[in-house]
This record gives sequence, structure tokens and C-alpha cells, in this order.
Amino acid sequence: MCILDVHYQMDGTKYKKSYLLALPEDGFQLRKNIQHVLFQEHQQEIKILSTDLEELDLVAL
Repeated sequence: MCILDVHYQMDGTKYKKSYLLALPEDGFQLRKNIQHVLFQEHQQEIKILSTDLEELDLVAL
């Protein structure tokens, strides 16, 4: 599993959104399309400030 953090700006206000994903490959694909995904969600122009893809180290207890 991995998490993709997206820092973006809309109308001068900064936001952060995180996506929990099953595979790192999903994170790479979403990173390519994140501008479009956020535009569809907010219906206005979005400026991507940064993205961070991190693989989670899950250990069964």
C-alpha cells in the first residue's frame, strides 16, 4: 500500500489531499492525472504545488 499526498492551490488558498492506494503503480498513474482529477472535483483551475508518493510499511502483529 502507498499514500499519495498532493499539495495544491486554488484561488490563492493552499490545500492538501491524500489518497490511499493499493499499489505504487497506482500512485504513479494518479500522479500523472492528478490535475485533471482535482479539476473534475472542484470545477475550477488548480495549481499543483507538490506531490509525494510514499510506500507504507505494514507489519502484521
